[in-house]
Amino acid sequence: MIRTRGFNGQGPVAAFCHGVPGPLLLHCGDHQVLTQIDADRERHEQAAPWWPSLSAPFFLRAHVVTAARHLPAAPVTEPPTRRDDRPPQMATTMTMPACALRPGDYLEAIAARHPDADRSPHEGFARVQWIEVLDPEHAGHLTAYPDWRGQRLLLVRLRSALDILLLEADSPVRVLAYVNPERAAFEGSFDPDGDGPLFDPKVPDSRPFTSDEDQAAHLLRERLRQDVRLPADEAALYPQRCTDPAERRRLLHGVNGVRLVPLSSLPWPHGLFKCAHVPAVERLARSYPRDKHRDSASQAAHAELFTQLSADDFAACPYHQANWPLIGEIARRAVAGSERDWRNALTPAEADRLTAQDKLWLDSFEVDPINWDDGHDAITNGQHRLCALRAAGVLTCPVDGRHVPDDPYPGPVPAHEHARQTVAGFWSRYLTKRLRSRRLADLAGRVLLLWPTGRRLLFGFLIDGDR
Repeated sequence: MIRTRGFNGQGPVAAFCHGVPGPLLLHCGDHQVLTQIDADRERHEQAAPWWPSLSAPFFLRAHVVTAARHLPAAPVTEPPTRRDDRPPQMATTMTMPACALRPGDYLEAIAARHPDADRSPHEGFARVQWIEVLDPEHAGHLTAYPDWRGQRLLLVRLRSALDILLLEADSPVRVLAYVNPERAAFEGSFDPDGDGPLFDPKVPDSRPFTSDEDQAAHLLRERLRQDVRLPADEAALYPQRCTDPAERRRLLHGVNGVRLVPLSSLPWPHGLFKCAHVPAVERLARSYPRDKHRDSASQAAHAELFTQLSADDFAACPYHQANWPLIGEIARRAVAGSERDWRNALTPAEADRLTAQDKLWLDSFEVDPINWDDGHDAITNGQHRLCALRAAGVLTCPVDGRHVPDDPYPGPVPAHEHARQTVAGFWSRYLTKRLRSRRLADLAGRVLLLWPTGRRLLFGFLIDGDR
C-alpha cells in the first residue's frame, strides 16, 4: 500500500476504474494501490472491462505520457469456492441524471463486485460531499474525449476519496433510495469530512448550482422518488449498532455546535497537567479504587480536592489569574444573544476592565473551544478553564460538541455543591454494588467522606480486589 502524502502541484491524472461511473481526476501525489489481487476477480474484470476503448488516443487534452510503474504482486492464495454464490439482498436504489445529485446523496461509486455474493447491501455507495458544475468552455480545453465536447460536466467529491469524480451532467447514476440512518448521521454531521480528501478542490472554472438548477433538480428527485417502492424489510438490512437509547438519540437527532452548558452538567477533570496542585490530587486519588471506571474515580478525586482548596490555593495557579467572572459573562452573552461573537458582545466599559491576557482567554472559547459531547464521561479539551470558571462562581459557559437542541439541561448547581454531589455519588454507587445493601452503603459512605485517610485501611479489601 502506498499512503497519499499530498498534492505536489502537478496533474491531474485521469484514471478509468472498473465499476466507477466516470473518470477520476487524481492529483499527482502517492495513492493507495493493491499489491495482491484475487486471481478470479482479475480474470473476470479483464474479460468484462467496465470502460470501452476510447475513440481518442487520450482523455485529457493537455496530456503527458509517462512510463507505467508496476508493483510486484505478492503470491496469491486462491480463496475457497463459495457454496452459495447467490447475491445477497441489495439496498434499493433509484436512478437519476447526475445533474440531480446533491451533497448528502449516496452515489454508487463502484457498481461492480465480483463475486456478487461477497457484496454487502450498500457496498460501493459513497456520500457526496461536494459537487459543482465545470464551465463548458473549460471542459472543452480539459478533455480530448469527442463524446464530451460541448457537454456539461460535473466535478464530484466523495467522502473518503482522494480524487475528484468527473461525470456528464445528463449521464444516469444510481443512489441509495433509503440510507442507513446511523451511517447518514455519522458521516453527514458527526463526521462531516470523513477520511479525506487531504486537499481542498480548487477549480477556478467550476461553479455551484444556480437556484433554478436546484429547483429543477428538486422537482425531478421528488418525481423519481414517487416511483420507488421500498421493500417492507429495507430497514432490516442495517441492524442497529447504537443500542443505548440516549446515545442513539444523540447520533440521529443531535447537531454539532456551540451551546451554553451548566458547569454542573459537565464532568470534573480527569487529569490536570501543569497545575500546582497535581501532587495533592494524586495523593487524594490514591484513596480511591482503581477499578475499570478510572475516569470517574479520578474525577471524584478532583472534585473532592476542589472542596478543600482555599482562594489563596486557587490563586497559586496561573490559569486562575484572570477576570473569569467577567470573561464568563461576556462569553455567555455572546452565545445566548444574537451576537455569536464576544467582540460584538463586549461593551466599552468591559473592554477597559479586561487585560490583554483576559481577551486571549475570551478568544479561546472560539479558537480553542471547550469540547464535550452530551453524555460523555470526560471532556476532551478545557479542563483548566473549567476549573477556573468553577472557582470564580461562573455557572454556565460555551461548550462545543454533539448535543440534541431540544433536550434541556438541568438547572445549574454551585460548584462546591456539585463537587460534594460528585464525591458522594461515586462512593454511593461503588459501595452499593459491593456491599449489596443501600443502608450499609450510605453509612459507609458517610464515614469515608469524613475520613479520607482511613479509606484504604477500612475498605482495603474492597479496593484491592479491583486492582
